[in-house]
Amino acid sequence: MSSPPHPVDVDPLHNRPVARLDAVSVLGILVAMTALETYPPTLAPLPTDEELADFVDDFCLEPCDMRAILWMYLDDDGVPLAPPIAVSGCPAVPTRGEAELYATRIVEVAGWVEAASVLLVWQNDDESLSASFDDQRWAQAILSCVDPGGLTIHPPMRRTPTDVSRLVLAG
Repeated sequence: MSSPPHPVDVDPLHNRPVARLDAVSVLGILVAMTALETYPPTLAPLPTDEELADFVDDFCLEPCDMRAILWMYLDDDGVPLAPPIAVSGCPAVPTRGEAELYATRIVEVAGWVEAASVLLVWQNDDESLSASFDDQRWAQAILSCVDPGGLTIHPPMRRTPTDVSRLVLAG
């Protein structure tokens, strides 16, 4: 049995193990962050799919190790207003009511933080085709009932441990 790469402590708030980083690990993280031209990264007003993927990859410093929908709120200049909001625990197939609730909350939070735009990212540690279809169903359901008003909603993205790409929707 192999030992973890770093000593492990227990997060008392969530009662789960967390890695204790040594100075070399922290230095490596700081070097990686300074390698970015700016952090947080900014998103162009009319981004290409490649720019969207690069933004998601640069902004999400946490590993992709769980299934969640990330809500990323941006100001008029494409600067993130807060860390991504990760919503997990969604069933594979959304009901109309669930999709409407998420759509309403996405727009409400945008109003609270005075966001100009939102980028929705379906993060999944399962890279299978069936998981991709589940993510597509959720994106289609939410986007079909969202009333954005003046909020710009960027094309949805999908993030897996090995890739970030646009989430192609049917229809």
